[in-house]
This record gives sequence, C-alpha cells and structure tokens, in this order.
Amino acid sequence: MERLTEIGDGEADSPYYWRDNVAIVSVGIDIGSSTSHLSFSRLKLRRELLGLSSRFVVVERVLLWASDITLTPYTREGELIDAAAIGAFVADCYTHAGLARTDVDTGVVILTGQALKRENSRAIADAVSARAGDFVCVAAGDHFEAVLSAYGSGAVELSKQTGEGVLCVDIGGGTTKFSLSRAGEVVRTGILSVGARLVSWDVERRVVTAVAGELDAWWPAAQRPVAGKPIGADQERALAAAAVDAILAAATGRVGTLDPAVVIPGSDFREMDAARLVTFSGGVAEYVFDRQDGDFGDLGRAIGQRVRQRLGAALPGARLAVTGGGIRATVAGASQYSVQVSGNTVSASAAVDLPLRNVPVLHPRIPVRTTSPGDVAGAVMAELELRDGDAAGAVALSLRIGDLPAYPRLRALAEGVATGLDRFGLAAGAPVVVLTDKDVGRSIGRILFVELGVRRPIVCLDSLVLEELDFVDIGRQLLPAGVYPVVVKSLLFSPRVSTVAA
Repeated sequence: MERLTEIGDGEADSPYYWRDNVAIVSVGIDIGSSTSHLSFSRLKLRRELLGLSSRFVVVERVLLWASDITLTPYTREGELIDAAAIGAFVADCYTHAGLARTDVDTGVVILTGQALKRENSRAIADAVSARAGDFVCVAAGDHFEAVLSAYGSGAVELSKQTGEGVLCVDIGGGTTKFSLSRAGEVVRTGILSVGARLVSWDVERRVVTAVAGELDAWWPAAQRPVAGKPIGADQERALAAAAVDAILAAATGRVGTLDPAVVIPGSDFREMDAARLVTFSGGVAEYVFDRQDGDFGDLGRAIGQRVRQRLGAALPGARLAVTGGGIRATVAGASQYSVQVSGNTVSASAAVDLPLRNVPVLHPRIPVRTTSPGDVAGAVMAELELRDGDAAGAVALSLRIGDLPAYPRLRALAEGVATGLDRFGLAAGAPVVVLTDKDVGRSIGRILFVELGVRRPIVCLDSLVLEELDFVDIGRQLLPAGVYPVVVKSLLFSPRVSTVAA
C-alpha cells in the first residue's frame, strides 16, 4: 500500500506507526442511465485505540483524479448500455490518472437509475471489474439511490450539523429522487418517474428517445414527442414546465394531485414539505445552482432553470442549501478494514454456505427497549424497502441489543427478524447475516434455529458495530480458534461544503 506523503513530522518513519495506520487508494465508479464518471481518492485510516478495537476509521481523504462527466454509451439500437465502451472508458481513466490496477487497493462500482434496469447490467459490472478490479458492486435501485444522493449531496451531514430537516431533490435522467434527512439519518424517500432524458434529441433537434410509458403519466399522449421528428422550443418548455409542476407538487406535499402512475412504489412523501433546508443533486442540479448553461440535448437545462425560477414561491418557508455535490453527488470510493469475530458466542445454521462477499448491511430502526416482535418485523421490512431489498440476494441486519439483553428482548429480535424476512418475501435460500453489538450471537441463533425452527441460511455474529452504507465479507469459520473473519467495507463520499441562503 502507498504511504501518504502528507503525514509529516517523521511519524511515518516510526516502526510502530504502520501497525495502527493504513494508506490506501480507492476508486469510485458511477454508471447511470444518462451519465457516467469515475474518481480516485487516497485515504488514510487509523485504528481506533479505545477498547482494544481492531476497527480502522478514515481520518483523511484526498481526491487524486476525477474524470469528466461523460454520457453513458448505448448500443447502436439504443436499448442496451454498451458494456464494452464502459470498460474502455474505465481503462482510459486509469491511463489518464497514471494508475495501474495494482495501484488501487479497493473501490466501488455503482449502477443507478435506468442503467440498473437494463438487461446487460451484469455485463456492465463484469466489464468494469475486468478493467478496474474486483470491488464492491452496488446495484442501487430507486430508493437506495435516493439514500446515496442524500449522503453524496451533503444533506445527511447538513441535517446533523444544523438540527434541521433537509430535503434533497435529485433530478436525474429517468427519475427524480426525494430524500428527507433528520439528525444525520435518511428517514423518508420518494421517487417520481420524471427525469431530464425521458426526451432527448440530436444536434438538429430531431427526437432520439421519448420514453412513452413514463411520459404518459404527466404529459398528454397526443402531444408527446415522436422519435425522428423535430422538437420545438415551445414544446421543450411545455414538457419542462409539466415536469417541474410534478417535482414541486411532490416537494410541497401535494403528491396526491399527481397521476399515481408517476409515483414509484414504496415512496413515502410524508413530512417532506416540512423540511427547512432544501438542496439538489444530480445533473439537473448544475442548472439549479447556475453552474452550467450548456445544452445536452435533453430537458435538463429547461427543468433546472424553471426549478430555480419557481423555488422561492413554491417553498417560501425553506432555505436553499448550495452544496458542491451536484452531478458528482455520488460515492467516491470505499475503505476497507478487517475484524476477527470471537467464536465463543456466534452461531450458524447448517444451510449457510460461506464465504459471502459484498453483503449490504441494513440498520432496522428498532426501538431500544421494545419486546414486541411486531415492532421488530416492521422495522426490518421498512429497512429492506428503503434499501430496495433484493428478494434473492444476501442481506446483513445490524441489531443494537441495548443495555439489558434479557430473554424477552432477544426473543423479540429473533422472532421479529424471522417474521420480517418472510413477510417482505426474501427468498428462502437467500443468506442472512445477523450482526449484534453484544455477545449474544449464540443466544439469538438458538432462538432462531431451536425455538422458532427457522431453516433459512443464517449466521449470527456479535461484538460488531457497523455504520450506514457498510458492506461485509464473511469468511469460513477458522478452526480450532472458532473465529469468523469479517471484512467491512464502507462507502465513502467526498466532503461537501454547503452554503445556505439567508
């Protein structure tokens, strides 16, 4: 691993320094329906020295190189993203940054928006991995993308700093994502099928794409743009006005006035209109913040300019927070550190097949002292919905046990987890990792496997405290020590400087 040159004071020359400090290079690759970009960062991690912890935390981030924003390439037919072209783009980025695959220690590949829905999304991930390395690959559905936007834009951090509710509006190519953050947490997400590239055109203003299904929900079919025919300036403005009407209706609590077809399932717009701070991310944010004036052959410029014009009147009680994120409000990379988990109080079902890699960690918001399995099940289901839980994919649930891990509490957690997974529809064969912050893994496992008769592939590990947007690798149990090796990978975002309008 590369050593940082900024450490100074000669401390890096100490033979003991590198026992507790690590320097790594990380890459963040974002492939979206409209645009793609990549950035390299250098990270300094330091071991937490309290409590004999082996956990490393990021203490410094330096941006090494960032690509230009490029339009995501599609095949000649226009239906599939061109995986080979994406792979070539990634390879070119490494070349221009002067880095080889061996220079990069860890990273993350994010597939978002319409890119996630394309038939060759797996081919895209494979093409990127072939050029960049085998990193965390996150298929971010609509709601998880809203969560990522809230973090990447700085809205989550701003809510923590100010104590105010912060609404982040991410206007992308195919959808508009809304997220409400409070006290450093994303508490609501809502999605509209309204975006800048539902209509696009070439340099002669001939329509290239017009996504009929999404347009029908907020634009009369008789006036819809037609592929191959020119789009007039008046028609562009009218389309943008209709899109902005829908966006502001959702942002001001009037989502009930919209055609239900425009609202993505699982959306929760409650209380978003009560946010005292509003910020924007995504490509259209560059126009809202008046940082871009170019025309990219879509509705982005017209939507962004109209949002800026109408924002004050539409949200008179809110203040605009201008952040440095915009179109780059995305994941900058991933850090990585390993933890060994004691085998004295862990358990695993016979059905679990280890190792597991890149398992997303979910944090159900369970009341600290509840002994109600229903409360736990509801929290598990809500978190799976927020994170676009894959009905067939592995998931990890991070549970805070509380001060008194008595039997009623443990029983409620175990029963609620089992019920929540079943009601959500997680596939019976999908591996589940239960992570607790106390030495109760064996107790919870016994309740699950013996008392409740759960047959799912589940492994229960303990004494782990994880954060939002963590992913874990779980290795096979190491005998005779009986420990499970765990690698924790945290998604990282570039620091965002925010200014708030008076």
